[in-house]
Amino acid sequence: MQRVMASMDVKGSATEDVTYTSSKLWTTDMSKPEIRFSCSNHYGLKVTISFEPAENPVGRVGVASMDARSVPVWFENGEKSTAAWTVVRRLRRIQTRSSGTAISIYNAVVRGETFDIDEPFGDRVTFTPPPPNQEFADFASACSVTNGG
Repeated sequence: MQRVMASMDVKGSATEDVTYTSSKLWTTDMSKPEIRFSCSNHYGLKVTISFEPAENPVGRVGVASMDARSVPVWFENGEKSTAAWTVVRRLRRIQTRSSGTAISIYNAVVRGETFDIDEPFGDRVTFTPPPPNQEFADFASACSVTNGG
């Protein structure tokens, strides 16, 4: 897996202007899912998982409906989290709706522990995160939820 860190400003939203800091983990094997962490003072820590390979353009054009579904996550330490995620079925993408689930996934990455997620309408997927590096540390230090920012 590789990492990249970015910052994004969202202007003119329904609530207020929000600045996100994000860190993306992806594998060099494009058949594996991508994990993106994002953080803002307004929305806290979020995790987005794209089950579709990043370079596959299928289903990335047009309007995609979203719904909330309960998605179980199993952690190497024996912890299990079942919480609502926002599911974009057409894009094969999910995003945490619970900060607790996002924090549990973040902590698993920090500890280098694997975790499994049942892809909605799909199979169980095992994630083996790479060890944290400087880009991930920079993200953590910029995020108020992870004791930074």
